[in-house]
Amino acid sequence: MSRNDVPFLSVPAALLDLHLKDAVDRGLNLEVHAFWRELEDFPAETLAAIDAARGEGMRVSLHAPFIDMAPGADDPLMREATLARFAQAALLARRLGAVSVVVHPGWDRRRYWGDDDGYVTRAAATFSTLMELTEPVGCTVALENIYECEPTLLRRVIDAVGHPRFGHCFDAQHFNLFGRGYGVERWLDVLGDSIVHLHLHNNDGTDDQHQGMRSGTFDYELFFPLLARHRIDPMMTIEPHHIPGVDESLSYLRQLRGAVA
Repeated sequence: MSRNDVPFLSVPAALLDLHLKDAVDRGLNLEVHAFWRELEDFPAETLAAIDAARGEGMRVSLHAPFIDMAPGADDPLMREATLARFAQAALLARRLGAVSVVVHPGWDRRRYWGDDDGYVTRAAATFSTLMELTEPVGCTVALENIYECEPTLLRRVIDAVGHPRFGHCFDAQHFNLFGRGYGVERWLDVLGDSIVHLHLHNNDGTDDQHQGMRSGTFDYELFFPLLARHRIDPMMTIEPHHIPGVDESLSYLRQLRGAVA
């Protein structure tokens, strides 16, 4: 059995006191979605509860803050601020024993119109520093797709960083909003060999709805055979924002994996 067979459950750090038990009760791993407040002051009692779960075999991933983060900013002060938060995230990852840190690219074509080359150079430098910061942890760092309509920009950043621990987090819901015109098979042709993490949830193609994996228009019954064909065995995080969607996703994930076994 692959160690990646047990999925992670995404839980905002501020809600861990309510939902850490959901992951424990279901035998899941945990993805802690931290915001800047948790980087400043992570509750000691929550850390203790995570430590206890880790002692029972739970693995932990950290989703670094993304709001206001600008790893490819033209303004060096904005990159400096982003790196300051990344440094805090690396410390938290070490405290949590995180096996993976998920980061957002901070790219938006409306912001960097005509400056893709500059963005790639600057973002690659920022993420290269993050790799140095996470060296004591030894964790994977996964660059998640958000607004990208096609995968070339992410491919360029990953190649420019060129670090064996730096790869791609494929978010199915974000792809369904922004990248589906490109096609998931073509996306995997470009980035499949760099995929180290998945975010699994669904939507109807109009908004970031965080529904269960069955409840939307992303075609998982096409996607999972493609993963098998590309021999991709990544960590997987389920990201519905309600418990019925979690259980729906776990049931569907078992079915999908059985179909391609």
